[in-house]
Amino acid sequence: LNEVNVVTGDLPIKYSFSYFQDPAKPLPVYNARERDHWGFWNGLNWFQTNGNNVSISNYPSYYASREPRLDWAKQGTLEQITFPTGGTTKFIYQLNDYTGLMNYYNGNTSNTFDPNADITYSEISNPAIKAAGGLRIWKIENNFPGLNQTYTREFDYSIPGSTGNPPKSSGVLAGLPSYIEQGQYVTWYNQLWNFFSWQNYNTQTYGLTNGSHITYSQVKEILPGGSYVIRKYTNNNNPLYRDQKYLDKMIGNGNIYRGNMHFSSLSLERGLLEEENYYNTSGVIIKTIKYTYNISPTKFDDHVRMVGCTVVDINTGFADLINNPPPNNLAFTIPIRNAYSYKKYMYPNLPTKIEETIKSVDGLQSLTTITNVTYDNQRNVKEKSILGSDNKLIRTFFKYANDYPSTGTDNTSLSITNLKNKNYRNAVIEKIIVKSDANGANAFVEDAELNFYETTEPVFKKQIKLSKNLS
Repeated sequence: LNEVNVVTGDLPIKYSFSYFQDPAKPLPVYNARERDHWGFWNGLNWFQTNGNNVSISNYPSYYASREPRLDWAKQGTLEQITFPTGGTTKFIYQLNDYTGLMNYYNGNTSNTFDPNADITYSEISNPAIKAAGGLRIWKIENNFPGLNQTYTREFDYSIPGSTGNPPKSSGVLAGLPSYIEQGQYVTWYNQLWNFFSWQNYNTQTYGLTNGSHITYSQVKEILPGGSYVIRKYTNNNNPLYRDQKYLDKMIGNGNIYRGNMHFSSLSLERGLLEEENYYNTSGVIIKTIKYTYNISPTKFDDHVRMVGCTVVDINTGFADLINNPPPNNLAFTIPIRNAYSYKKYMYPNLPTKIEETIKSVDGLQSLTTITNVTYDNQRNVKEKSILGSDNKLIRTFFKYANDYPSTGTDNTSLSITNLKNKNYRNAVIEKIIVKSDANGANAFVEDAELNFYETTEPVFKKQIKLSKNLS
């Protein structure tokens, strides 16, 4: 997309888009194999210079050829938007990076897998930070016509207070890439075979994370003028949010298994905004917002039991002279048959409490507002209450189609029945706002509304609003 023209009246309004395009780095042809560990372009194809000379000794050079490279990864990505006013927004990217590392069923090395091993978290060292595939935004530069000044927002993904140059990253990688597997196979005639397998695709489990291969625990946004915001997110560095081991397993053919062993993913728990801290130019916190999500242990009951299977045959290139003697002997094939049961969680992680505290410039005085939210079994907001620093409570109540019986024959009842029959469970029928003291005393209705829908189609018809301050 190069431009968008919006015609209003006689004058077109044009938005233009430009992209990173280095003539010295034309985009690769289809299936060029020039990709990093995570599938992003890096301009390197190990097989062009090494052919199919795969061996343990050549593996380190192949692995290095799959490392990410920024100048190639950003080709073809959005660089600048030009607005109708002549102003521009420019995007500057970095490669992702990480210090935290998830280990899924790893054995003694990253190339072996132990189905009895746990899912663990660790931090890398020497170096304490490494690049990962894919881009993240580093800076956003805004230029306005008539002003000879650039307004820049910068994003810092490191861990505050960590020493080193560069400091540790808050990024957590979902698992180290691996392309070889080593193991043993017990033949039908009880002979032990050692095997080595090399793939051009990653054998690790991070592809099953139901999300990005890398997630960040903290991001600092530096605003024009020097103030900044630090946002914290749920991530694998907290044991509460790590994936759970499979429930049971079936490993065929001795101890052969693949790296893509399944697990119960807790991706629904990760990436949630936990806290926002707003700082002034002096580094003093002037506002904090804390978020609480569904903490009920019964939420884990909302799941489906799943079974994941792996069926792979590895051709050894050697003949099985016992079961297939000459002249009909065929290349010996190692069959891999694995199955794992696990849970697929279905619950939503909806916010149940938001606590916002605004502080004075010196950070010594504060005002706090607490918002609590409850939901019905259809995951609709049932009640929202806001308790202010003035000790006043504002409660908003909602009613939906499922809150009414389906026995009426009047038009209003028929329209509600129609909503339920067509599964429009989130259409608001009633909304009532009640103000009171913190303990519920001196309550009065501040506002209320009643919504009507068509009787045959789930279409909004009209709304009646009630007068304020009804006793």
